[in-house]
Amino acid sequence: MPLHSMTAYGYGEKAAVSQQGEGLTYACEIRTLNSRFLEVNVRLPRHLMALEVDIINHVKARLQRGKVDVFLDTTRTGSTRELPALDAEAVRHYFGLHVQLVSLARASGVEPPQAPGLAELTRLDGALTEGPRQARGQEAAEAHRTGLFAALDKALDATVATRLKEGDALCKALRELALTLDQGRQEVAALRDTVLPHLHRNVLKRLENLQALLEKNGQTRSGLPSDERLASEVTLLSDKVDIDEEITRLGTHVQEFLRLMETEATAGRKLDFLCQEMHREVNTMSNKLVQTDVAQRTLEMKQIIERIRQQVQNIE
Repeated sequence: MPLHSMTAYGYGEKAAVSQQGEGLTYACEIRTLNSRFLEVNVRLPRHLMALEVDIINHVKARLQRGKVDVFLDTTRTGSTRELPALDAEAVRHYFGLHVQLVSLARASGVEPPQAPGLAELTRLDGALTEGPRQARGQEAAEAHRTGLFAALDKALDATVATRLKEGDALCKALRELALTLDQGRQEVAALRDTVLPHLHRNVLKRLENLQALLEKNGQTRSGLPSDERLASEVTLLSDKVDIDEEITRLGTHVQEFLRLMETEATAGRKLDFLCQEMHREVNTMSNKLVQTDVAQRTLEMKQIIERIRQQVQNIE
């Protein structure tokens, strides 16, 4: 089952005929972005606001996570019914004002003003009237339900298709990163057998240096621990640097990560949790083993986990 990306875009359109016989076009645009939860925001013309809750529930039935912005609109085709109209009374009023201004200008001995042109008239307050107000409320909105939801479904289909396509690319990238991480785990496991001898050599070398320093100063070895005590301390130290459990748990987490990608389309939260657990195991390894070769590999593994985590943030 392919993963779903949370970043997508979808568009849908539906042509219809109104009850008055006018051509109508319903258009819907959907944009989705990353989010921890599902957040649906709908923008509608005011005369369709009664359908907002139903639209939100419809979107939630198709999408599980992400910030979802839904833009819905209606346009009439082949009709000027909704366009502004000229208010004849208001225009006559402004022409009357112009006549008065001309008369006053001549009486004052100044040049009379020019009559306003069409562009100036249309900018004057009240010269243009709004188109007829559309009926509002549940009953008025219901007349648009079929066409509006048809456009919404088309946009949702396109959005889901985009999420699947992006999710497939994400899945391939994440699988490669997870396998690379597991390869690093195996390399650390192979180096584990070199840690104890390395530890023994370091302890013995320090003791030899200390004994040489004592002899140089004319002191005896009586202050140094016995061989039995030394062996006991090395054993305790070996237990502290044992990473068998971390290696085993990390392998389990990687396998579960790969399984979720194959079986669950909306595994984003679970994958994010596994990223935290994998980082915990690798961090413990790096704290236990400070040997150069192991430290280098655990650092690389941390970087891989961070890349995985960034990609997982975009999964539904």
